[in-house]
Amino acid sequence: MCRSRRPAARRAHAPSVDGLHRARDPQSGGRSARRPRRPAHARHREARRAAFLRYRRHHFASPGAGGVAGFAIATELLKHSQEELANADRLAARITQLGGAPDFRLPAALVSAPGGAEAPSLRSMLNEDLAAERLAVNSDATFVRIIDGHDPTSRRLFEDLLSQAEVHVEELEDFLRNVKVIV
Repeated sequence: MCRSRRPAARRAHAPSVDGLHRARDPQSGGRSARRPRRPAHARHREARRAAFLRYRRHHFASPGAGGVAGFAIATELLKHSQEELANADRLAARITQLGGAPDFRLPAALVSAPGGAEAPSLRSMLNEDLAAERLAVNSDATFVRIIDGHDPTSRRLFEDLLSQAEVHVEELEDFLRNVKVIV
């Protein structure tokens, strides 16, 4: 009998090699059934759209939240927003080239009702952007490793995205250091 080191609960939800997600099927007496798992590139596209929207929202909120520093940072956040939109377009073009159909619908989690939310501070907005960019760095690096020699065009795309995300991380860290001095 072969024993896995992972707990049974984790084994039951482990992805298989073919990209399908294993789940317990109560109708089959608890045996594993397979259901489609959302592909990683779909999650990546959603993250890019979310980045564009987050940067755009923070661009407009920064001047009110950070005074003079907020105005200076708002310009950079607008540039980041434009770059993220261009990245989403590049990903969509590559998906189309590979025979897929890009999906530009917004995830329900990104759509919220107006009002009721307190305006965040400039520091909290920058921290949110920094955390998201660090996730993008990890995600892009993972895609580069996964693709490796299989698809040179997609690999170059993700290397470009990774490079840009690393620059954004550095800029956001600089903004946070400068905000600490100014505020």
